[in-house]
Amino acid sequence: MPGEPEVKMAPPDELTQEQARDWRDMVSRLPADWIGEDNAPLLCELVRHRSYSRATARAIDAVLAGKSLNNVKVRREFIALARLHLEQSDAVVRISTKLRITPQSQTDSRMAKIRRYAEPKPGVKVWHSGSIARTDKSALDS
Repeated sequence: MPGEPEVKMAPPDELTQEQARDWRDMVSRLPADWIGEDNAPLLCELVRHRSYSRATARAIDAVLAGKSLNNVKVRREFIALARLHLEQSDAVVRISTKLRITPQSQTDSRMAKIRRYAEPKPGVKVWHSGSIARTDKSALDS
């Protein structure tokens, strides 16, 4: 109803404090009806993967702190953590797209392309067999 305050879904109890903070931050930037019972599990997984990604990044930093990748043990640990981090990052991107919270997923690219080419732009077009064609009406009248 117009004039009523928007009620946004609270984070589930099963989330950690960090994950619940991410939940509230993300939900605060979305319309109130964007996250509901149907897609809340996806948002739950998204904030978990964001949390795991940050934890993996911290682990990578700890492994590399003052150490060289020339050390075989350090390199193996780094590679394993880097793979894990990539998996978490990939999950974040996929779930964000599914929830349509990325700029790209909020644009209907097909319709944007159609709109862009729907009306010809006035001006000079130089691709007509080497000659110059004018598309504005004043050029057609002369």
